[in-house]
Amino acid sequence: MMLKLKVWAEKNFCPPPHRNTLITWAKCGRIYPMPVFIGNAYYVDEKARYVGSETSAPPRPDLRTRIAA
Repeated sequence: MMLKLKVWAEKNFCPPPHRNTLITWAKCGRIYPMPVFIGNAYYVDEKARYVGSETSAPPRPDLRTRIAA
């Protein structure tokens, strides 16, 4: 069964990501199987999963270190 993207996110995340984030995931292929755009909404298979990306966030710089000017 196909669910609207927002409903799928509410079932899989607590709290669900923002609408803009969900649309970005749908467009970038971060949800598998890929959502389909029908009318004015994205629909996702109820068994779809977030696959994310292979990259991680960059390491946080040491805030105690000052840059010499």
